[in-house]
Amino acid sequence: PHILVEFVDPSPGGTTLRRRLAGGLPPLTLLLDWALHLCRGMDYVAYVDPGFYHGDLRPENLVISREGVLKITDFGLLRSLVDVDSVRALDVASGTPVTSAVVETADGLPVGSPPYLAPERIKGAVTPDVRSDIYSAGCVLYEMAFGRWLFAESRVDRFLEKHLAEEPALPTDAPDDVGRLLWPVIQRCLAKGPADRPPDFATLAAQLEAVRDAVAQEAAAKAVPEAAPEGLEQAPPVPASGLVPEAEVQPEAESEPEPEPEPEVQPEPEAEVQPEPEPQ
Repeated sequence: PHILVEFVDPSPGGTTLRRRLAGGLPPLTLLLDWALHLCRGMDYVAYVDPGFYHGDLRPENLVISREGVLKITDFGLLRSLVDVDSVRALDVASGTPVTSAVVETADGLPVGSPPYLAPERIKGAVTPDVRSDIYSAGCVLYEMAFGRWLFAESRVDRFLEKHLAEEPALPTDAPDDVGRLLWPVIQRCLAKGPADRPPDFATLAAQLEAVRDAVAQEAAAKAVPEAAPEGLEQAPPVPASGLVPEAEVQPEAESEPEPEPEPEVQPEPEAEVQPEPEPQ
């Protein structure tokens, strides 16, 4: 038996989402494209294997191909570096950073990475499902949009506590369009209760497509020149050189010469008739 998997060439142009974000935040349109790739990939998995749970969606496990397509990797193949029962002791004793910790249960089942771990997975009270993955996807969207983790913590135990108790906040330096259009979608993904999140990735994809449409409409509206107020003439467009063209002078139309008056014809005088002489 053997397994065939796609090879995603890491260069030139291909990389993980983590490395891509290290080079700067993507434009909102590109962010939405990648987010939709993630949703469609996860939706396909749900179609093939209903009830499937990835459990570790994070930028390190999302690969961007040379063609700019985001692909999902590590479907449940990761194993833990940290036991859930010793998270606090290990973190305090060795200073394990959040990025290198993967929480698992006492019997060795992986739970996930602390910055992207859904609250119900930390509690261990419910069986995880696709809505736990949607919470993780919300954490990834937050990082793609704002360039930082959901919570500003470097200790594993404190990060997990904030997943349980602290509501995510919109950063004060968030771009206006991200705050207005994308933030409400991210908030729904990050709801503490699974029932308050989108029920599946198809629903989340529809919400992201609505955001993409709104972004496109705003861009189109900005591209349309404003009409001049009534009574005012709109200024001519400035050429690419930046110089205002001189006003074009239209040559005056040549006037046709007036016709010369015809010479007045004087009537010839009638010949004077001399009377005939009388006979002698």
